[in-house]
Amino acid sequence: MPELLCPLIEAFVSRPVTAPLSFVTICALIFLMLRSMWVSARIGIAHVKRLHQIPCPNCQFFTDDFRLKCTLHPTYALTEEAINCCDFCFINTTVQNRKLNSPVYRRVESS
Repeated sequence: MPELLCPLIEAFVSRPVTAPLSFVTICALIFLMLRSMWVSARIGIAHVKRLHQIPCPNCQFFTDDFRLKCTLHPTYALTEEAINCCDFCFINTTVQNRKLNSPVYRRVESS
C-alpha cells in the first residue's frame, strides 16, 4: 500500500515548489509577449510615419497610374527613396515658381 501512495505523497510534497514556479514562468511569458507586442507596435508606427513623408501623391509629375507612377523617376516613385526627391513640385505650382523658391535662388533678407 505504501508503494501506491508514494506518487501521491511526492506530488503533494513537490507541489508547493512547482505552483509558484509555474506562476512565475507564466507571468514571465506574458510579460515577454506584451513587451514584444509593444516593441513591434513602436517599430510599425515609426515605419508608417516615415512612409507618410513620401511626397509623391502631391507632386505635379505623379500620374497615379500603376504603369507609370512618376514621369521623372518611375523607379523610386512611392518608395522611401522619394522622400528627398530633388524634382518634387507641388501640383499647383509651376516650374518657374519652384526655381524661385528653391534655396539657391531665394534672396536672403537682412533685418
